[in-house]
Amino acid sequence: MTLSAGFILDLLLGDPLWLPHPVRLIGRLALWAEPRCRRIMRHEYLAGAVFALGIVSVTGGGVGLMLWGLQQIHPMVAELAMVYFMFTGLAVRDLAQEVRAVWQALQEQDLNKARRRLSRIVGRDTARLDAPEIVRGAVETVAESPVDGILAPLFFATLGGAPAL
Repeated sequence: MTLSAGFILDLLLGDPLWLPHPVRLIGRLALWAEPRCRRIMRHEYLAGAVFALGIVSVTGGGVGLMLWGLQQIHPMVAELAMVYFMFTGLAVRDLAQEVRAVWQALQEQDLNKARRRLSRIVGRDTARLDAPEIVRGAVETVAESPVDGILAPLFFATLGGAPAL
């Protein structure tokens, strides 16, 4: 029930910028923790493993603990929080909106705008890309992101609810 409700909310609302978003917080935590892991552990693979396991443990454990605490207040409050986590853990509508914005800028023949919009969904430097390269970047994102933003979250949420998502 909570996964279905979260999925429907994601389709309807996407990822509003005004809404506190756990995935953005996880990104900030990762940006803070990664250099510290690399500084403490010189072995690159060990540092990466500790970093990855640490992020997953802290975020999954934090969500689980939060849901447990909310359950103590009232089961319905915990259910609403679970829906919120399911909703924010998916990226169906947001992915479609971002790629559509790139396409619209290309239709308007505004390469600078298309580059800026593409930079929101790719990790590469978009400053000098021409139109075919912008299209390639958008298509690659559409091909790759459904696994990261839709299928994997759905899979893990099905296995273990919001903490696993």
